Amino acid sequence: MRTGATIRRTWMRSAGLAALSGARTMMGPVFAARDSERWRRARPWIVGAAAGELLIDKIPGIPDRTAAPGLLPRAMMGGAVAVVSRPTPDARSAVFAAALGAAAAVAGAFITFELRRRLTRRLGGHGIANLVSGAIEDGLVIAAGRALV
Repeated sequence: MRTGATIRRTWMRSAGLAALSGARTMMGPVFAARDSERWRRARPWIVGAAAGELLIDKIPGIPDRTAAPGLLPRAMMGGAVAVVSRPTPDARSAVFAAALGAAAAVAGAFITFELRRRLTRRLGGHGIANLVSGAIEDGLVIAAGRALV
């Protein structure tokens, strides 16, 4: 039987995995899929999409993640990740998980965007600085995902 503390930790894990999708849309699903039998067959596709996203993110001219076209898919993916990783299987918890996940992903998008912007400036603000700060951000997002699972 799960205790209240265990359930709270699992909700925090769900929110954390969803927040990863705010930084990189497919990172939440990569780590949520590691332990999910439901996503077993999709794992190779999820990992491939995440790898592609890591590369595409470094291309100049890609819209900001905080603009509506980038934010909506992140919120949707964060909601889906939280639903899949929620601690209780009932319908009410699915609605809560979707809202929690979407909010965590949006927050994650704005927080990581600002951190990367500041790091890019600190590194000189030029194209190479953005590449370096993006690579550092990727590493931190992957490390956070590994810590959560």
